[in-house]
Amino acid sequence: MNRFTWLRNPLVKFDDKNLRLVPPNPAGKWCLIAADETTEFSPVELSEGELAVLYIERRLSFRLPGGYDPNLLKRERLAPTIDDLPEKERKEALRRNGYVKGLQDAGCKSCSPRR
Repeated sequence: MNRFTWLRNPLVKFDDKNLRLVPPNPAGKWCLIAADETTEFSPVELSEGELAVLYIERRLSFRLPGGYDPNLLKRERLAPTIDDLPEKERKEALRRNGYVKGLQDAGCKSCSPRR
C-alpha cells in the first residue's frame, strides 16, 4: 500500500467485536485486544499471514478515525504540479522536460536503450 501510514494500535472489527490491533511483539506476533472495558475478549496473538487470511475472509476490518467514509477511499490523489515545486526543482524539471520534448519533436519515440 503506497502512501499508507499505520495508525498506532488501530481500531478493528473482528467477528462483530471492536478491538485494537497491537503491533508485533519480538516474536513477530500481532495481538488483538479489547478496545474498551465493555468488550469481553481475551487477547489473541496472530501471525501476519493469519491476519491476512482473516482480512480476506472479511472477518477482520479496519475502523477509520471518525467512522467509515467511502469517499475517503475513492478520493483521487493529486500529484504536485510544476507550480508546487521549489524554484530550484522547478527549473530542473523544466530543463528536463525541454530535453525530452526536443527528442520527441525530433521523432524519437522511445528513450529506452535498445536490446
